[in-house]
Amino acid sequence: MYVIFPEKKYKNIFFSSLTAILIVFILPISDIFRYSTAAGQINIASSLTESLKFNFTEKGDFNSYQMLLNTQGFIEIEGIQLGKQVSSTIFFMIPRAFWENKPTSTGEIIAQYYSYPINNLDSPLIAEGYIDFGVIGIIIYPVVFIVLLSRSSRFNTWEGSIFFIFLSFYQVFILRGSLLVAVATLASVYLVIKIFSRLNGAKK
Repeated sequence: MYVIFPEKKYKNIFFSSLTAILIVFILPISDIFRYSTAAGQINIASSLTESLKFNFTEKGDFNSYQMLLNTQGFIEIEGIQLGKQVSSTIFFMIPRAFWENKPTSTGEIIAQYYSYPINNLDSPLIAEGYIDFGVIGIIIYPVVFIVLLSRSSRFNTWEGSIFFIFLSFYQVFILRGSLLVAVATLASVYLVIKIFSRLNGAKK
């Protein structure tokens, strides 16, 4: 929306707010009718309260909820990693041949710690912050992500717009994690866009 209609600021804010309302309120309301078999006997107010309570305090969709619990258990025994994971993310391009103790993705570390048969697990962004810097990391990581996302929307070049459109969809994978895998893939996509842009400019 911000790329296609950058001048329509208030309309973009409206659609963003509408999306938030849809996710937080409308979907839980519609969820009430999925499990009801008695037509006309639904108390919307009480059912909505119970639905919101269940969705936000008890329900653990997919495996992100479990990975958060696993990360907490890991920290209780092994302690906070003090930036080891994010350092591996920032310097992902350094081969392990030159960095012997380079950390693997957080999802893989947690999977190995709990002896899971599969190592290719995600690690939510807040879990990445938590394992590196504790509760402070839970606050810092999302804030940094929002700032970077906001700055990327200000690109006025062709490749910047393409990258931002891709990032608008890809942010789901960044939030899901693992951060090391997500950032490495994102950097590769940006590099490809840059190369094509340069080649296109050279042809002209």
